[in-house]
Amino acid sequence: MVERNDWRLSRLGAGAMCVAGIVLWVYSTMALPSRSPLYVAAVMLGPMCALLGFGGAIELNILRSLRPEGKQLPFIYQAIAGVLALGGLAISAIKVFQILPALGLR
Repeated sequence: MVERNDWRLSRLGAGAMCVAGIVLWVYSTMALPSRSPLYVAAVMLGPMCALLGFGGAIELNILRSLRPEGKQLPFIYQAIAGVLALGGLAISAIKVFQILPALGLR
C-alpha cells in the first residue's frame, strides 16, 4: 500500500511541476520583460519544468532518474530526461536570443 501512495504522490508532483512550468512559461510571455529575478527564472526554467513535468507524468522513472538514487534505473530514462531538459533550455534560448530582440524587448 505504501508503493501505491508513493505512486500517487509522484504523479501529483510531476503534474504540479508541469503546471508550474506552464504558469512560468505563460508569465514570461505575458509579463513585461525586465531584469527581475522572477522574470529571468520564468524565462529559463519555465519550459524545462513544463517538459520534465510532462515527461514525469507519463513515465515516473524519467523524474526518478534525475535523483541520486535513480542511478540504478536504465540509461534510457536518464537520456530522455536529459533530452527534455535540453529541449526546455533550447526553447528558452530561442526566446531570449531571437524572439525578444525582434520585438525590441531585450
